[in-house]
Amino acid sequence: MILNMIRKIMKSFPKAFATLTALTMIFAAAPPSQTFAAPVAPSGSGTVSDPYVLVSKEHIEWLSNKVNKGDVSVNAKLGSDIDAAGLKHDPIGTSEHPFNGLFDGRGYRISNLKIDKSSSNNVGFFGYTDEDSVIKNLGLENATVLGASFTGALAGRSYGMIENCYTTGIVTAAYNSINVGGLAGNNHGTIDNSYSKANVKGSPTSDRVGGLVGQNAGTPDRTAEISYSSAEGAVSGSGKVGGLVGENCSFGSVTDSTASGEVSGRDFVGKLIGRIVPW
Repeated sequence: MILNMIRKIMKSFPKAFATLTALTMIFAAAPPSQTFAAPVAPSGSGTVSDPYVLVSKEHIEWLSNKVNKGDVSVNAKLGSDIDAAGLKHDPIGTSEHPFNGLFDGRGYRISNLKIDKSSSNNVGFFGYTDEDSVIKNLGLENATVLGASFTGALAGRSYGMIENCYTTGIVTAAYNSINVGGLAGNNHGTIDNSYSKANVKGSPTSDRVGGLVGQNAGTPDRTAEISYSSAEGAVSGSGKVGGLVGENCSFGSVTDSTASGEVSGRDFVGKLIGRIVPW
C-alpha cells in the first residue's frame, strides 16, 4: 500500500513541477508595477522674501499643481532659463483657484512651451490671475498655445499686473472662441511695458482677437490699462480683430502702444484696435 502511494506521488511530480516552473517564469517576465513620482519641489518657501526658485520644467509642473489645488498666494521666481519642451502644462490658476501671488521671471525666459487644450477656457502659461497678482520680467519664447475662449500665451484671463513681459510663437483659437490674444486673452488689470511677437490665429468664427490682448475691459471701480506695449505678430479672426487689441470696452485704457502686424477679419477690423465699444 505504501509502495502504491509513492508511485502515485512520483507520477504526479513532473506535472506539478512543470506547472510551478511555468508560473515562476510568468511572474518573472511580468513588468514591474509603474509608479509616478510627484514633481520635485523647488527651493524656497513661497513667501515674498523667500519665493520658490524654479529652474526646471518639473518645477513649473509642481507650481501649477500647488496653485490649482488652492494655494493661490504663493510667490515664485525663475532661477535660470527653462526649456519646457515635453512638458504637458496645465495653466497656473483656474477660475476656482486664481493665481494671486508674485511671479518674477528676473529676465529669464521659458522656451518651447506647448499647451494643447482646444476644449478648455482660460488657457495660457497662467490660466486665471486675480487682482493682487503680479507677473513681471518674464519671456515666453517659441510658445505654441491652443485653447478655446480666454486664451493667451502668457495669461488666459488677467485681473492683476503684467509688466516687462513678452511672448513669441503662435496662439491658436478653437472654433467659436472669443477673447484671444498674443499675450493675454482678457485684460481686466494692468499691462505695462510688454510686447508680443506671437502670431494669433482665430478660427473663422472667433471674435475679439488681438495681437496683444483679445479684450481689454475694466469696471467702474477699476480701469483696465495697457501702456507702453506693442504687438508685431499677424492676427486673424472673424469679428473685432485688432493688431493690438481686438475689443476695447468702457473703462479700458490704451496709451503709448503700437501694433505693426498684418490684420485680417470680417467685421470690426483695425490696425490697432478692432472695436471700441461701451460695456
